[in-house]
Amino acid sequence: MDDYTAREDLRLKLIEAEAILKEAEEEYALFVKQLKVYEDVIKEQKEKIRMIKATSHFHLQ
Repeated sequence: MDDYTAREDLRLKLIEAEAILKEAEEEYALFVKQLKVYEDVIKEQKEKIRMIKATSHFHLQ
């Protein structure tokens, strides 16, 4: 393999690696966004439970 061919092969592999990395970053960003939504729902449900307990005349354990 001559120098030009090796450089071209490396260039193509780097382009492919960058594309794969970009896709992974986008998937990770989506995952983080979904995780935040999940976290917010959990906090909301905990607050609802807390409010129900606070307004009840009996305490749930």
